[in-house]
Amino acid sequence: FSLVHFVARFGTFYLTAYTTIRVNSVVPVITVHPVLTEFDRNAILSHRLVAPKLLAIQRTRIFDAVKKYVSPSQHAQLLADLTACLQGTDAAPEELPDNSGLLSILDDSRVSVFASADSWRKCIRMAGKPLLDNGSIRKEYLDTIISQIDYYGPYMFLTDRVILAHAKPESGVNRLDISLSIFRNPVVFTETRRASVVIVLAAEDQEKHLKILQDILTLLSLPDSADKFASCETSGEVLRCVRELLERTEGN
Repeated sequence: FSLVHFVARFGTFYLTAYTTIRVNSVVPVITVHPVLTEFDRNAILSHRLVAPKLLAIQRTRIFDAVKKYVSPSQHAQLLADLTACLQGTDAAPEELPDNSGLLSILDDSRVSVFASADSWRKCIRMAGKPLLDNGSIRKEYLDTIISQIDYYGPYMFLTDRVILAHAKPESGVNRLDISLSIFRNPVVFTETRRASVVIVLAAEDQEKHLKILQDILTLLSLPDSADKFASCETSGEVLRCVRELLERTEGN
C-alpha cells in the first residue's frame, strides 16, 4: 500500500502524509503499519505540523466551556494555564523555524497572473518559470512534475482549485524556492480537477520548507481564499492578499 494520504481534522488541512512503505518526498512522511496501530495514531497526531493546531483547538474548546465560571479579568491567565497544561510541564512543542515562512521568500518576481493556459502541462511550465529563471530549479524538475501527474493523476491538488506542484529534491532542486501563479480561467487537469491557483515548491529536504507549508495550509483553511486569489489582477494584488490573510490569522 503506497498511496500517500493527507491528514485532515476539524476542517483544516495538515500536509503530513503517511504511507506503509518508505518514500522520499518533500511532503513530511510518517511510515505506518498497513492497519493503523495506536503507536501510528500517536505518531501522526504528535507530528510537528499537526500537534500545535490540535493543541490550539483543544485549548479553545476547554476555554469556551469553563470561561463562564471565571471572572473576565482572569481569562488571560486561564488561557496561559490551559496552554501550559496541554503542552506539559517538561517542554513546549517543537516550533517550526520562524525565518522560512512563505512571505520570507515570495516576492513580486515569484508571483504571476495569467489569463489562461493551453494545457495543464503548459500551465506547470508557466508557473515554474520564475524558479527556472532565478536558478532555483533545473528544467528536469518541471519535467518530473509533469511525468508524475501523467502517471499518478492530479494527486497534488490541495483543494478543488489549488495544486501544489512538487517533486523530490534530487529531481532538479538547487535551493529552496516557491512560486505562486493565478490563472483567471481555471486550467483543466481532469474532468473534476481545474486549477485557479498553481503553487510550485522546490524543497531541498523535508525540513526547511515546513513553515512555508504551514503558511500555505493556513491560507487554504480560510473561507473563499481561492476566490480571493483568483480575483486578483496583478502580482502586487496577490502579494497583498497573501500578506493580509496571513496577518489576519496571526492576529486571531
